[in-house]
Amino acid sequence: MLFTTPQNKIQINALTKMFLKGYTEINLSAKINLKSKRQLLYSLYTLHSVFMPEVINEQFEFLRKYDLLKGAKMPNKLLPQDCMAKICKLADVDFKTLAFFNMQYILLIDAPHNATIFERLKKELLTDKIFVKAILLPISIFTPNSIEEFEAQESIPPTLKEWFSPYIQYKNTRLSSGITRDEEKYLLWLKEGKFDFVLQGTEKLLDTFPDEDGIIICNLAARSSMQGIEFAHQRQNLLNESLQIAQDAINRNSKKSYIFYYYRALSYIGLKDNANAKNSLSSSLKLNDEFAPAIELLKALNK
Repeated sequence: MLFTTPQNKIQINALTKMFLKGYTEINLSAKINLKSKRQLLYSLYTLHSVFMPEVINEQFEFLRKYDLLKGAKMPNKLLPQDCMAKICKLADVDFKTLAFFNMQYILLIDAPHNATIFERLKKELLTDKIFVKAILLPISIFTPNSIEEFEAQESIPPTLKEWFSPYIQYKNTRLSSGITRDEEKYLLWLKEGKFDFVLQGTEKLLDTFPDEDGIIICNLAARSSMQGIEFAHQRQNLLNESLQIAQDAINRNSKKSYIFYYYRALSYIGLKDNANAKNSLSSSLKLNDEFAPAIELLKALNK
């Protein structure tokens, strides 16, 4: 969640750039003319600049596309909620999904509040049709994981909690497989090779749900896949952290300790400690003698 504290500046910058880069590809209704498109996009651009003033100095592609670079005659700005209302009326579902995330900016700056427009936005944007797309965007890793996150923050507008609560419930709902929609997303991202997003997102999730085995496994899988990073000191830190995460899970006697022993072995291999890697794999197989990844890795180490 993007709260305006110094430690979250990096997240604010990353999220803002995701929005601004995405505006080039938006699909607005053919009913809206160029003048209105410029007004809408300029209003969004200036809204983001409140949180990240340095964006004013960057030449994003949509600024060129819609003649919004310095020197051009700028349109009048829409009020923030009016801007969101226009998006709901004229944009496709993908841009409406960005609008769902954009509302946090509006609510955080305590912009003029129109209760009628706010209720209309809730009906339009707080739906499964939007959430199913929202959860798969990289932006989603910056959203809150629980209502308690709001309660731990000071001076958070109640409308912000009201806005995000349905989405929090959606992403934390457990599927028939026993995992949450959020966990399902990270498993998909692992298959797609989005290891950095998985690592960032699961780190944040573990702050809220520290004992969730599925989340820990996703985190360790992402770390394991990133062991080939270029800088030696980063690689060393990643391996040591992975070793500690796996060991902590083993220490609490998780039912999936055989998996954590396997990831502990991978960390030891990365640290060039094959003896401890073999011991970890043997411990894994004592708990589950049919765990194929451990069987295959132990065979490879014994060659």
